[in-house]
Amino acid sequence: MSDPTTVVAVTGASGLIGGHVVALLVKKGYRVHAAVRSTEDNERNAHLRALGDAVTLFCVPDIMQETGFAELCAGATFLIHMASPVVSDLSSEEFVKLATSGTLNALKAALAAGVSRVVLTASMASVCGNQRETDDNHLWSPEDFNDAPSSAYSLSKTRAEECAWEFIASDAVAGKMSLATIHPGCCFGPLLAEQRISSTMLILKAALDGTEKAAGGLEMRAFGVADVRDVARVHVAAMEKNAEPAGTKERYLATSNDQFSILELVKMAVEHKPELADTAAMAFKDPEYADYESRKPSSDNSKTCKLLGVEHLTPVVDTIRAAVHSLHEYGHLDKPVVVQEE
Repeated sequence: MSDPTTVVAVTGASGLIGGHVVALLVKKGYRVHAAVRSTEDNERNAHLRALGDAVTLFCVPDIMQETGFAELCAGATFLIHMASPVVSDLSSEEFVKLATSGTLNALKAALAAGVSRVVLTASMASVCGNQRETDDNHLWSPEDFNDAPSSAYSLSKTRAEECAWEFIASDAVAGKMSLATIHPGCCFGPLLAEQRISSTMLILKAALDGTEKAAGGLEMRAFGVADVRDVARVHVAAMEKNAEPAGTKERYLATSNDQFSILELVKMAVEHKPELADTAAMAFKDPEYADYESRKPSSDNSKTCKLLGVEHLTPVVDTIRAAVHSLHEYGHLDKPVVVQEE
């Protein structure tokens, strides 16, 4: 157990990963300053309030503004910064500005408050670039940086990580604060009690509840899979780890070694709960992908496994079973979308 007076400031606390990180910190005996957009949003914050008095909510209404960050970081030893845009109708330039401004506002407040170590939630999107154009067998690793972002999201995550490393290396910081970045794949797993469904769990829900089937089938998606419990453990382990020498980029891939298509995950879910077969989308919308084979292996997560002291991360089949059980337990699959048969 940690010193119960040690405070960890956490942004993005209301999200899927954020909730699990806060819950793990509380379990380990930390006090948590949790940033939320509104402390009055009872639905979005219910799972955080359920964790008890160790969690104090702080209003950070807009990560592009400095408002709330100083109060959030006051008295904190650590900062875990997870808040970042995911879906937006903004232009790429505006998307990047939102992500980088939020990161810099958090880092500046942390430095001013005397925070000694920061953990930043990055993404596999800031890792995967053009490396396979020269080596088709290349495995994504912590040494890789995305040299060719192809979407507003990947560009925003790449630029946000870059600006964080630049800030840590600046004269203003000069060894006062260290940084580690965590790079999750597509994240699934159990919801916390009273946690609102959001983010990637909505992708799985739509694939299982008839939504995608009614739309003609699955959209083509293939990715490394991250178990939200592993992702939370990696964040906390990186936070607790002694900083590496200045100039070292501490980056950890929180993703499966293998790549999986969304169809493979749906098949795992249906095998676990056969009653889902009536509503689950069991084929891709585009027949071009009927014989698609996802890349196995795809990534090297050995550095992350070493950090956690394990041989392997949670098997993907166990992650999907836990996610499906959770969706069912909390009623998210109780009202399946009606699929009209031709």
